[in-house]
Parts: sequence; C-alpha cells; structure tokens
Amino acid sequence: MTMVIVKNNGDSILMAADKRRTVEYPDGRIERYDDYRKIKVIQDKYVLTFAGNVFVFEEAVNFIQEKGAVLNKLNPNDVVTIFRDAFQYGKHCFENKYGIEAESVIYLGFREGKSTKLYGFSSGDNFAGEEVPASIKVYAKNQEEEQRLADETTNFINSKLKTKTFGSYKEIADMFAEAIKRVDSEYISKNADSVFFSLNNIETYSHE
Repeated sequence: MTMVIVKNNGDSILMAADKRRTVEYPDGRIERYDDYRKIKVIQDKYVLTFAGNVFVFEEAVNFIQEKGAVLNKLNPNDVVTIFRDAFQYGKHCFENKYGIEAESVIYLGFREGKSTKLYGFSSGDNFAGEEVPASIKVYAKNQEEEQRLADETTNFINSKLKTKTFGSYKEIADMFAEAIKRVDSEYISKNADSVFFSLNNIETYSHE
C-alpha cells in the first residue's frame, strides 16, 4: 500500500513516494515494513515509481535491466513500448505464480530532446500507458479511502503552492514528502523518498 505523487514540470520531473511495504500471508498475517524504496532510476535515463504490487514492479525492473545497452538506443516511441512490455511481463509473472490478478499503477519519466516526459501505466488496461502532467495515486483499504486521501492531498499541495514561495525544486520535493507523511493511515508510511529528474541531473532525497 502506498502514496505516490508525480509531476512533470516540462524540463524536469518530481516523484515522491512513501516507503511502506505490506506483506499479506495466506494465513491472514500482515507484516509492514517502512524501508522500501519505490522510486528507481535506471541508467540515469529513466525514473520509475509505482503504487500497488511490489512483485510486478520488481519483475518489470529486472526485465528492463536485462536489456542493458539496448536502452541507450531507444527513440521515444520505443521507450514507451519496451517499458509497457516490462510491466506486462511483471503482471504475467505474478498472475502465473499466484493465480490472482495484480493491481498496479506505474509512472515512467524520461528525457526527450529539451523536455521531460511523464507517462502513467495501469494494470486496469494492461498498461496501455498515457502521458500525464501530474498525478497522485493512493492504495489503501478501499476505494473510498483512496479517493478521500487523494483529494485531501491535492488540497494540501494546492494550498501550499498558493501561499508559499518555493526557492528550489528541493523545497517542493520536501513539501510533497510532507503531504505524504501527514496522512494518517496504517497503509502509508511516515517515511518517504523523492527524486528530482531534470535534463541535466538527478537528485535523490530521503525524508524521515
């Protein structure tokens, strides 16, 4: 379970995610860990984060990393295609192993010329993918809570943007992390990570 905030600024991308990983066992036991990094940078060219199924995400990342040098030769259309293939592969692996449907939303950021691109992919449409300017995704105990938390977080961020001047993207990343950590839910960690992914550099921040 998680909360993820992503935003494309046109020449940079901000991603923030909580660090909770929930493991549910067949006998009903539930274990929660607050040290799982949900934002992944690949070859300094691509940045990924997700909400939902950890197994799907990890299998997809392994699929991508095995491509190695191929990633350096991709045009923008190929980028979306190969990552879509990776997400579908991760979903297929999970469903073959456990016999149940996997639910995940995965965000992909990359550079294209003098701009940055941000795509969102959902297991609901088999990771078809579409470009998004910004998004808040929450996985909690039910859809009503997910929508409530997403709405409250949107209002919090909009209020901060209207009432405060931010001197750097690091300050905005801190505010995104604050938006996550303020949520009172057993499904969302009080620890968070964020990544600033620009045309020229990548910065990673920890918020604990």
